[in-house]
Amino acid sequence: MLEKQLDATRYDVVYFGYLGMMAYFKQVKRQLPHARYVLEQHNLEWQIFYRLTGHLRAPLRQLALLEALALRSYERCALKQVHSVIAISDTDATWFVRS
Repeated sequence: MLEKQLDATRYDVVYFGYLGMMAYFKQVKRQLPHARYVLEQHNLEWQIFYRLTGHLRAPLRQLALLEALALRSYERCALKQVHSVIAISDTDATWFVRS
């Protein structure tokens, strides 16, 4: 359905409303290589799992830490693929700039 929609209309800007939508990035970029890509980040997703580590016992603590590290890597990769990022807070924006 996404492929059909992207073929049907010319898009100059593609807005990814949250990190999970970046799963479609490769397909969108393949079909719209000249578009500009914008990602809105509602949270630093990795920090949510990292904060949980202090409240969990093993082995859940280790699983939450692994998830936090994987998400941090995924978020950094996503930031490098888009042209612009919309940050919800100044704290988040600072992290995006540093990443």
